[in-house]
Amino acid sequence: MTDEARRRLVDDFTLQYYFGGWDIAYRRTDHGLEVLAVDSEIGELFRRLPPNAHRHVILAHPEPW
Repeated sequence: MTDEARRRLVDDFTLQYYFGGWDIAYRRTDHGLEVLAVDSEIGELFRRLPPNAHRHVILAHPEPW
């Protein structure tokens, strides 16, 4: 398994463990994942962010752990 594949697997399991069953908005950084908003906070996040920052935000709904 490559380092990148391992990192993605760990990231996916981490999101599933902490946020499984919730809608989330996050982004990838050099230091890992940064969760920006959960569930009802997502709309406010997009209203606050400048339009050019929207493209870096990833929306997901991890399966419950």
